[in-house]
Amino acid sequence: MINFIGIGATKAGTTWLFDRLRDLKQFRLTPIKELHYFDRDKQYYMSPMTVQTVKFKDRVFFDWRWYKRFSKDIRRTICQYPSFYDLKWVLKWHTLNYLNSAYAAMFPETDTKIYGEITPAYSFL
Repeated sequence: MINFIGIGATKAGTTWLFDRLRDLKQFRLTPIKELHYFDRDKQYYMSPMTVQTVKFKDRVFFDWRWYKRFSKDIRRTICQYPSFYDLKWVLKWHTLNYLNSAYAAMFPETDTKIYGEITPAYSFL
């Protein structure tokens, strides 16, 4: 279960906040800053960062941006946050169909940690 969603302005310190919260043992943030889950619909929100394609097979075959984003997130996870949990999370995130049930499943309810994600662009919604 997700406990909070961080939003903010561009260049307002959200990366700093993300990194500090990841350092705290009480929090479990997504390994990827800026998931862009809620602004993924290109009909309503045109952004070069949006996920845009719901089905995994469509992203793999028709969206070159998916490869760019996937490789960036894998590199960052391996270099900055080298843990099996984070690597598994990133792989799962990039290969699932982006549905509300799948998004909710990325944040397990069995843990006592505070789960959250930070995507400053949600402030435009």
